[in-house]
Amino acid sequence: MPSNPHLSTPQIAALFDEIARAAELADDICYYRPDTIEEPDQVEAIIDTLRMYVRRIGWLADRGSAGIGGEPLRGSPDERLMSPDWVHLQNQALQKPGGSDAQE
Repeated sequence: MPSNPHLSTPQIAALFDEIARAAELADDICYYRPDTIEEPDQVEAIIDTLRMYVRRIGWLADRGSAGIGGEPLRGSPDERLMSPDWVHLQNQALQKPGGSDAQE
């Protein structure tokens, strides 16, 4: 998150616009009908796409909150935007001697 927590009104408006657009796209995806899905991989792709939009919405909201002096719900963009597996591996790497450059 930025060290200067102050966002201008146009920046805040832009964040809300991005949140609304991501929510609209996620909502559109929710209208896929089960009878139009031919392969199990399509279900996984739909879920992954929804997850991506939800993460983005959360990150944008955290960014906006921090930009007006609030506290983010999750600490870093990585925690919002990266997969739980990646965050877990990153946390493990940071706990090893030598930090994130340590080899397994």
